[in-house]
Amino acid sequence: MQNRLRKKKSTMEDRPHQICAKVRASVPPFGRQILLLTALFSLIILGGCGNRADISEGTAYIEELENRDVAAIQQAVTQAQEARSGNAAVPAAETREAAIEQFRTNYESGLIGELDEAQLTQDRNILKNTAVIGDSMAQAVLEYGFLDEAHVFFERGAIIRELGGQIEAASAMLPRTVVFFTGLNDTDHETVDSYVEAYASQAAYVKSLLPDAEIFICSMTPPSDDLAAVREDLAMSVYYTEALKNWCEESEILYLDLSFLVSQDRYLEDGIHFNYTFYEGWIGLLTAVVSASQA
Repeated sequence: MQNRLRKKKSTMEDRPHQICAKVRASVPPFGRQILLLTALFSLIILGGCGNRADISEGTAYIEELENRDVAAIQQAVTQAQEARSGNAAVPAAETREAAIEQFRTNYESGLIGELDEAQLTQDRNILKNTAVIGDSMAQAVLEYGFLDEAHVFFERGAIIRELGGQIEAASAMLPRTVVFFTGLNDTDHETVDSYVEAYASQAAYVKSLLPDAEIFICSMTPPSDDLAAVREDLAMSVYYTEALKNWCEESEILYLDLSFLVSQDRYLEDGIHFNYTFYEGWIGLLTAVVSASQA
């Protein structure tokens, strides 16, 4: 995800002792040796060891850090290195939920750039053990070229209960992650309760075939405002979405809330499906979460 961030101008000075001057935290005595090695190594990396005076000044400052926190200092050095290279520092996501929140924050702040071929290649590599299952919403992942047919299993117009064949086909690739992405079809065929029951049944089927696979379920995206005004049945999708989210939380299945990717200018003319820009965000979110799961 870090490669997606827009480049920012570095505000770092070149001298390593000026980087050290920004570090303020406490370190136990036993960490002094680690700190010394870390800081000296960082001086070399940052290219600031051009003369003996710089080394002496940096070492003198390290002498003062005996009661400071090693982890905090190492984090500050890392952030300095990233700023020097022109990359905005992004905390590593320790959990999938943290990865979702981090991506959403960066996305909404405009820090996620347009997807280029190099980034897409990286995304595909991260998602090489991921299967996407669904209806036309999943089909678009293939048609827009984000993933190939070896990773996308869809049935256009299908409801959740009808995706057994796609689950079986996907299981043949032995994916580590199975992602469900379906649209509004179920609102015409299922009640809210039966919709959730259908997802529960299909999730159980996945587990019967792939006991070790993780399951991610994408939220049902709403119709456009114009379509919702004339299609009351589709406007009810909000209740399906809320019920699905609650069930995922109770079942400890990861729920991917796509609402922050939805905007009126990203709908196609039918008011149901989405354009390339929406899917750029979707593939970025999925990649961030799968990457966090693999860490």
